Amino acid sequence: MIKIVTAVEKYKVEPGDVCIFLSGSIDNGNAALWQDELLEWLKDYKTEKNVIVFNPRRKEWNPNPSKEELDEQIEWELEAFI
Repeated sequence: MIKIVTAVEKYKVEPGDVCIFLSGSIDNGNAALWQDELLEWLKDYKTEKNVIVFNPRRKEWNPNPSKEELDEQIEWELEAFI
């Protein structure tokens, strides 16, 4: 089973879960939405293991985030990555 967790969703990792963090550019400038392409490819992948894919790209993002929004994003990424 593959579970997609998008910033800043809450999640719980269980022992034995396989975790994948989609690090890399999440700016919406000219960068390709490679995370979306990868997630589309993974959606039909079959596995017996529990796989959690952490996607730091939010569905909606304020182009001028407040300090609180940035802090929330950074804290989520650090927690998901470690």
